[in-house]
Amino acid sequence: MEVSTQIPEMSSDHIGIQFENFQLQTFLSLFNPEEPLAKGIVEGNFVILNPYGASGLVSQLNIDQFRLLQNPLGTLSLNASSKSLSDYDIDLVLKDGGANVRLMGDYAATQNGADLNLELDIQKLETAIVQGFFTDELSNPSGNISGSLLVNGSLTEPEYSGRIKFNDVGLTLSAFKTDLKINGQQLDLNEKEFTLNAFRINDSNQGSILLDGAITTDNLLNPGFELTVKAKNFTALNSEKGDNELVYGTAVIDTDLEITGDLELPIIDGSLNIGNSTDLTYLVPQTQYEIQEREGVVLFVNRENPDAILTRTSGETANSVFAGMDINTTLEISDDAVFTIVLDEKTQDKLQASGNASLILNIDPNQDIRLSGRLELNSGFYRTSLYNLVSREFTINKGSSVTWSGDPYNAKLDVTAIYELETSAAPLMSSISFGQDTGISGQYQRSSTFLVYLMVGGEITTPELSFALDMPRKCTGFLWGSGLRAHTTIERTRI
Repeated sequence: MEVSTQIPEMSSDHIGIQFENFQLQTFLSLFNPEEPLAKGIVEGNFVILNPYGASGLVSQLNIDQFRLLQNPLGTLSLNASSKSLSDYDIDLVLKDGGANVRLMGDYAATQNGADLNLELDIQKLETAIVQGFFTDELSNPSGNISGSLLVNGSLTEPEYSGRIKFNDVGLTLSAFKTDLKINGQQLDLNEKEFTLNAFRINDSNQGSILLDGAITTDNLLNPGFELTVKAKNFTALNSEKGDNELVYGTAVIDTDLEITGDLELPIIDGSLNIGNSTDLTYLVPQTQYEIQEREGVVLFVNRENPDAILTRTSGETANSVFAGMDINTTLEISDDAVFTIVLDEKTQDKLQASGNASLILNIDPNQDIRLSGRLELNSGFYRTSLYNLVSREFTINKGSSVTWSGDPYNAKLDVTAIYELETSAAPLMSSISFGQDTGISGQYQRSSTFLVYLMVGGEITTPELSFALDMPRKCTGFLWGSGLRAHTTIERTRI
């Protein structure tokens, strides 16, 4: 590489750089020694004419094996020539690396910048190139984009307009394992807004999201939204155990949302429906909880994350993904949507339930969350282990419910679950069977069917547990009439 003011065939004042088999990373590693911003083999020259006046550009430059942030892009070529003292032609081409992109046209150099007359022609830009810059967020790229863009105005106030087309584009959102497929859709753009006209995004199961409206770009750092988002049977989450530390499974949604506001304060209004095909599992982090038992009270204390929903008081707030949003939606849950909370992976203590609900959810920019409505459970179970020795599964009664009336942490619980077992009533009847005829006491030794009821009431932050013993109607007979009913007392425990 040589810097010179005497480049051959240059008659006017100039300063330029001549390259011969020059490794681009040799220079760029000065800015980032650990990982060069770009790599490639440079041949040619790059010359600035009239550096102290209305500057222009003349260049014949090739960069082979061009890589940007470790992503191979092929060959980058620049040819710029002077038509007059102030007018210049430019031809910039990127090809041979999954891209065929060309920027061509002319510009007129002025004292304060340049007047532009350029066209960006995107014959093909493979999705893999885009994914290469977002390897942690995106995976499984396929297809390509194409389009064109006209650029006028000046360097300080450019004016542009064009259209981008999506051709069999496929991507996976890595965090959610959600497959996105976009084909035959187009995005219109200019310096004022990006326009989406019935822009359809499909998933891998024939579900879709339809976007309509515009994203305004008067302020590129804080774009505005005028969008509607309608989803139908769209798979928003499709992950397996191990893909995410806490949540995995399938979430299928329908939406009818309107998004306004801007990036600093988006405003979301509408409805969200969680579909019947939803089957979500939440793993309670075992290392984060400390259980403290004292006078029949069980306290769950999260030492590592005191902001966790299940272990904070109602007056506390938390940083969340909803910070800085204004959300007003109707949240509906379909009958067959299944939700599972795994309390202990080792013992497989878990709560699984399905039900239907129509809830109103409001979240203001200060994260004040308000939830109202009723969730009615129609099936499910609660499985618990005693001292890692015995596991019992309580079946949730249909009609159990959770009701919210504002504060989401003060939900009212009305849940009943039943465990059925076969056992003898002798331990319960020992006080009245002592001294009785052996024929009568022998009746208590027989195995019978019993129903153990677990009833959960109170509020979600301070639930009250009640236990009761009963028998199926067909099995009551002798035992029930002989005094067993008097011995099935209810014990209440506050947790």
